[in-house]
Amino acid sequence: TLFRSVEFYNQERLGHEFEFEGIRDPFFSSDSEVAQNRIFQRGYAISVKQKFYNPVKTGMWYFAHEVRFTNVGHFANMIFSPSQSTQITASASEQRAEYGILLGTRLMQKNNGNGFTIDAYVGYDVGYRSFDVEPIFENVFSSLTKNKFAQTFRFGFNFGYAFSFDGRR
Repeated sequence: TLFRSVEFYNQERLGHEFEFEGIRDPFFSSDSEVAQNRIFQRGYAISVKQKFYNPVKTGMWYFAHEVRFTNVGHFANMIFSPSQSTQITASASEQRAEYGILLGTRLMQKNNGNGFTIDAYVGYDVGYRSFDVEPIFENVFSSLTKNKFAQTFRFGFNFGYAFSFDGRR
C-alpha cells in the first residue's frame, strides 16, 4: 500500500486531510507473476479526515473523524479446466463506504512554521460493503469476507513535511 496525503492545518487546532491510498498486494509483483490460485489485490482508497488538535508539551494529540471510500479488485490466476493450458485471471470487485474515528499524536519540528512532522494514529471504521463475483468463480474467492457490514481497525505512522502559509514565522 502506498499513501499520499495533504493536510490543511490551522493554528494548532484544526486540520483537514485528504488522502489517497494505492492498494497492491503483492506490491512488487506484476499480475502475471503471482502464483496460481493465490488471491491478489489491486485498487485504491480515498479519505477525508477532520482533525481536532490539542497542543501539549511534546507535540499535539488529536481526535479525528473520517469518511473513506475503498474500491478493490480481487484477482486469482488459474487454469480453468484440466484440458485447458491457458491461464486466466478470475476477478471479484469490492467497494466499501465507511465512517471512522481516530486518535493520534503529531510531533512537529515547528508548530507555527515549516518543518518535519511525525504522525501516529489508531482508528476504527464502520460502514457498508458491496462484493460482486461471477457465480462461476465464487469458490475461488470463498476465503474473502463478503459481509455487507464493513469494519476496519486502522493504525499508521506517517512522516511528512509541513509548509506554513500563516505568515507568523
